[in-house]
Amino acid sequence: MRPSPPPTRPCWTAANQCLFLHWLERTRSATRAADKVGLSRESAYRLRARDPDGLFALLWNDIMARPLRRAAGHRVTTSP
Repeated sequence: MRPSPPPTRPCWTAANQCLFLHWLERTRSATRAADKVGLSRESAYRLRARDPDGLFALLWNDIMARPLRRAAGHRVTTSP
């Protein structure tokens, strides 16, 4: 009988990074964006800090520097 593989835990794959950045752009909240990906806000900040000149950090900074765009008829809320 083979031992079962250890359970996998969510990690910051390229797909999760893209999804996080998508939700960050929509919500302007690292907490809400990380929740959508199933990872913690703290781990997102650690990933960003590991490579401050990397693509993930640069895109995060770019998103937060842009004005928030609202779709017609949609209200944007930033509180949880």
